[in-house]
Amino acid sequence: GGLMLKKHNIKEGFTIIEVVIVLVIAAIIMLAVFLVVPQLQTSQRNTKRQADARAVLAAAQQYAANNGGTVLPAQATAGADTDITNITQVKYDPSSNAAYKYVVQTSGGTAASTTAGTITVATGGAKCSSNNFAAGNGAAVVIAIEPTGSTFCVSDSN
Repeated sequence: GGLMLKKHNIKEGFTIIEVVIVLVIAAIIMLAVFLVVPQLQTSQRNTKRQADARAVLAAAQQYAANNGGTVLPAQATAGADTDITNITQVKYDPSSNAAYKYVVQTSGGTAASTTAGTITVATGGAKCSSNNFAAGNGAAVVIAIEPTGSTFCVSDSN
């Protein structure tokens, strides 16, 4: 008799398990992208804001040096906002791309909470305390960062 070869039935295509595994892996990758990328973008915007606050502090110090120690003038109207126009590298908030507003306190001391897109400068004796102003002997700058309600403070004194 002849040798009979057993015929194997090989189905083409993927099993349902293989398809489910691929979909689960794809879902995990998508989840990572949607969670990590916005966090990175927020971090980049906050880094930019912190650099802007440092640049504003440097500009306030430069103003005082150029004007015999005179601190930046406060707004003519109490609480009025003014666009920053003379600090070229500090122009726009990275979230809204709107021009920053700045508020100058010449009395130093404690700061009101800073709203988004606003940079508050205290030049008449201030320092940082818990990312806000406290009475000190120098200048300080507070800027709103993300998440909403958070602030960053930088100062030249203690």
